[in-house]
Amino acid sequence: MRLTALVGTLLFCALVIKSVPASCSVAPFDGAIVEGTVVSAMGGRPLPRAKVFLNFVGKNQPPEVVSTDDAGRFLLRNIDPGTYRLSASKEGFFTDEHLFYQATIDVSEGRRSSGTLIRLLPLAVLKGRVVEQHNDPMQHVAISVYGLDYFRGQPRLNAIAHGVTDDRGEYRISGVRPGSYFLMADYDAHREWTSAFGNTKVNRLEPELAYADVFFPDTPDILQAQKVEVHAGDESEVDFALNGVPGVSIQGRILNGITGMPSAKPSIEIYQGRFTAAAIHNAQVSVHPEGFLIENVSPGLYTLRATFSEGDNPYTGEQMVRVGNGGVRNLELVAMPHFEVRGHIRTTDGKAARAHLSVEFAAIGSRSGAFFNADDVFRVSANTSDLKFTGKLQPGDHYRVRVLGLPADYYLKSVLIAGQDVPQNDLVIGGDGVDLELLISPGAGRIDGLAFNSRNEAVRGSYIALLPEGSTQIDSDLIRRTRADGNGKFSLDGLPPGSYRLLAWEDINLEEMVNNPDLFRPYEKDSQAVRIEEQGQYSVSIVPISAARSQ
Repeated sequence: MRLTALVGTLLFCALVIKSVPASCSVAPFDGAIVEGTVVSAMGGRPLPRAKVFLNFVGKNQPPEVVSTDDAGRFLLRNIDPGTYRLSASKEGFFTDEHLFYQATIDVSEGRRSSGTLIRLLPLAVLKGRVVEQHNDPMQHVAISVYGLDYFRGQPRLNAIAHGVTDDRGEYRISGVRPGSYFLMADYDAHREWTSAFGNTKVNRLEPELAYADVFFPDTPDILQAQKVEVHAGDESEVDFALNGVPGVSIQGRILNGITGMPSAKPSIEIYQGRFTAAAIHNAQVSVHPEGFLIENVSPGLYTLRATFSEGDNPYTGEQMVRVGNGGVRNLELVAMPHFEVRGHIRTTDGKAARAHLSVEFAAIGSRSGAFFNADDVFRVSANTSDLKFTGKLQPGDHYRVRVLGLPADYYLKSVLIAGQDVPQNDLVIGGDGVDLELLISPGAGRIDGLAFNSRNEAVRGSYIALLPEGSTQIDSDLIRRTRADGNGKFSLDGLPPGSYRLLAWEDINLEEMVNNPDLFRPYEKDSQAVRIEEQGQYSVSIVPISAARSQ
């Protein structure tokens, strides 16, 4: 935006050209004008007081911002020539770039760009009522909304939103994006009792009730839960009926798996079934050197996770426990240390590939057997002089090994323990002080390709994916992807020898597909077989799947 200044004897004005008071006489600037309307994508209703952002494509500068009027119209004056991207925001609405692309306009000197339409989708609302077994409303029930996505091919739960019921047992959660969600109701009866009576000693004539965390429609196990479909602008109603049962307890001790002795300072968390995204808060947990006691839980399936440290070494133990009507007694939860691994990266040709390498260990599947946890993946750096590294792995867990930072012509050829080959995609450590050798080779293959359509025209910006062949379960870590340039050309290097399938699309959300590899299956018949040999270099051509078919 250009600034016009007019200095007079008695008057000084420093003004943005968009808004010039009549008291200042300034020469007009022959800039461009951009105008349009912001509307709701549901019904086309104009949206007043929405914020419109004009971003200069290719320049790192703040956007121009203006608000729409009562009719949803916006007007931007004196815009410099160039290419711009228009977007908008308004409370209660959002932009879905998969459905409505941000408007891109080319602005010319002195021209007027009009008729631009920016569409926003209304956010949704989740609401409902929670009652107990006698149909009485329940206050202070926490309602959590969880979304399911995929990370590196493994399901991952994310907390999306939360709400709490009022005195009528009703909750309302606004600002929810369209999607499929798990809803969970959590009620802490003990907390409510304490809040009402404090620490006053009373003679309870009835046992304390416990309420399991319940997923919609009525199950404590998330693997049996039903997703709730939420659409733009909807007010979806989801009700819960909670049943209190006499609370039971879990009693036991946490043992050091090496010495067999109880841990001196352990900690323990309890999770509902296989659901380890959030610990249960309505159970009373006490831990001491002789053992632990978890009170006020309902009968059912739980996951217990214990942690402690001895010296500098962390210990972890996890166990699933079925709790009956009489509770559980004398449970022994064994925690094992993270065993040290000493490793060395070497090359088949005896040359140093690169000084800045790191090794990644990714646990195959969550330790709870249901969902991915962030601490299932960690990296260690290789020493810059001799490419040695150390790390700690959980015994019994299965890991996928990768070397990161390799030059383009290198790949991880083999993983060895005591000179013996072990699967690099299924490494298991059974003891302490394991010597791990990672052998890398400069014999990686390379593909140089061209994406073109049925008219023999280059398809610029197309999305390319290379998948390993012959696996019933696609491994997201082994999927290679890139994008064609403006001439439809693309390259993939650092390819281990093997059989692959090559796919291309004019337009698709490729990152989403990589994180959830099952989405590739509908396109298997469109793939092109490619065989990569040691140090092989290949030229290929491929016709991308049309944008219409990939929707």
